[in-house]
Amino acid sequence: MSLTESLKTRQTTLDFLSGGGEMGERIRNFNWSQTSLGNPEHWQNSLKTCVRILLTSPQPMFVWWGKDYVNIYNNAYKFILGEKHPALGASGNIVWKEIWNEVGARADIVFKKNEGTYDDALMLIMNRYGYDEETYFKFSYNPIPGDNGGTAGLFCVCTEETERIINERYLKTLQELDTLAQKESEQAIYEQAARSIESNNKDFPFGIIYKIDETEKIARPAAFIGTNHEQSVFPSQIDLKDSLDGTHNFCRAYQTKEIVVSENEGRRKKIPTGAWQKEATQFAHVPIFIAGHESPIAILSAALNPFRKFDNLYKHLTKLIADRIALEINKVISLEQEKKARKKIEESEEISR
Repeated sequence: MSLTESLKTRQTTLDFLSGGGEMGERIRNFNWSQTSLGNPEHWQNSLKTCVRILLTSPQPMFVWWGKDYVNIYNNAYKFILGEKHPALGASGNIVWKEIWNEVGARADIVFKKNEGTYDDALMLIMNRYGYDEETYFKFSYNPIPGDNGGTAGLFCVCTEETERIINERYLKTLQELDTLAQKESEQAIYEQAARSIESNNKDFPFGIIYKIDETEKIARPAAFIGTNHEQSVFPSQIDLKDSLDGTHNFCRAYQTKEIVVSENEGRRKKIPTGAWQKEATQFAHVPIFIAGHESPIAILSAALNPFRKFDNLYKHLTKLIADRIALEINKVISLEQEKKARKKIEESEEISR
């Protein structure tokens, strides 16, 4: 066979690696001889077929091949990897070591039982950007048959559901606050708000709603989230005139009328963890305002989800919660004022008779 014919044959043999954008180029240029797969020309036909499928698909996909789970993935999947990308040729159990208890058990079913698996919105605590993150995925693991029989690899098709799940949870939290409209006193509103917030014990594992006495400049607990009056994490009384080391950020939220986030940094011990087994690393102090008042009438101090960043969406949720509480308190105060005004009119009419 001539050199030209040999090159044409090799090109035809490697046609399955054509296209695929960045990852197609990476796969073509990768030194596969350093892995158990060896030269792509000699890959098993089933592996070639799966690689061809993932390179031409806009859906996130990957292959784990062999006992060492050699990793091959497409362009769409690199966004799921985050800062783990590039992870081409690496072992799947090393790439995803933090979630291997979950995904490794499913891989065992594929390799040992020659059966597929499917999960819908499975929660996985991943570390893709330098911190542990709450994520959700819909995915299937499917066995890839070897040319000589048995299961030689695993083929995965996946979709990240994190944004959908988080948004649905936020919406449900706000819907829970609809029950505030049924309450007829300020204290009842605080207590019901605490119960509504407590229903989302992932994003608010613990907290206290403090009512502010503007005359004394003192904040006292009005309702508890994920705990009770016996808690010892936050003080039972906060002097707004003289902030202490543990209340500085609370007082700053009162003074600036803005949400203030404070780092725990081990200062507060034995924090209630809500849905998690890990204590919160941050707290948010959220001022609650009503019409006609220059200063907050209350402040929601809440532990934050240890597996979520306090991003704009999360911050917006806390503001909406505070606004809803304020709205219902405004209604109660207006109603009380109307009752007082009506009573005065009635008394005046009684005197004039």
